[in-house]
Amino acid sequence: MNQYRASLMDVLRGCPAERYAWLEEAVARIHGSEDPANELATLSAMARRKMGECPFPETHPVLATPAGPVHLNQWATAELARTVLMLAAVEVTADGGATAIDFLFRQGDETERATIARGLALFDDGTRLKHLIAEAGRANSLQLVAAVSLRNPYPKAYYTEREFNQLVLKNLFMGQPIARIAGLEERANPELSRMCEDYYDERTAAGREVPCDIWLAMGPYASKRAELLMSEHLSHDNPEHRCYSGIAIGYRLKQRPQLRKVLEERIKTETNARVLEALQTALAD
Repeated sequence: MNQYRASLMDVLRGCPAERYAWLEEAVARIHGSEDPANELATLSAMARRKMGECPFPETHPVLATPAGPVHLNQWATAELARTVLMLAAVEVTADGGATAIDFLFRQGDETERATIARGLALFDDGTRLKHLIAEAGRANSLQLVAAVSLRNPYPKAYYTEREFNQLVLKNLFMGQPIARIAGLEERANPELSRMCEDYYDERTAAGREVPCDIWLAMGPYASKRAELLMSEHLSHDNPEHRCYSGIAIGYRLKQRPQLRKVLEERIKTETNARVLEALQTALAD
């Protein structure tokens, strides 16, 4: 049994006996099928109704993959069950489930496509199914874009710089919390900082609010002007701007130690506990 499937089955063992029995039978059907792709699609469509919403253990497992950790704490029961079924197809097909998962992505509904995107690090090494997550990331669906982007190690591990930058901007545009993009600081680059600065200017010129967490993507390679903007936002009325700009300034301290004084001065007057903690952490790091 695939190690990931074993871990997911352990999580789902807390479901009522009849539901868990259905899942075991569904896995057996895929293993014994002459057409695993169609069998997977049929069973995946049944998963939500058959599995319901089971209680999760207090501590959700984290699956270690070559791309990075896959956290299960926000997955629904049907997502876990569908992922088990996809892993069963991986186990019995010559192409490691690529054809079956691609077929499910084309035939399935939005929730099934989101499940594939969220769990792709369990199935793919960035060579066979990357086109699926790229397609999901281009959608105008918050559910799909969130599945691609938030706490998903796949883009960090396998996206090119251009692809990763576009993903970050897409999330800013859609109002998604980019703080939850795995590897954001690690994958930051000068072009991303420039793109974020341009996006800041576009929003400001249009009289629209700037996302409070844009500084996390702009900060690591901030220009002198971007550093000034971050410093100015340390006194913004919105504590979220103060928090994220402070964190982002912290990213620059090794290259620009003179910015330490900016944070130290802000700490003297900051009253919001969350912001104060962020500023102190930024200085300590």
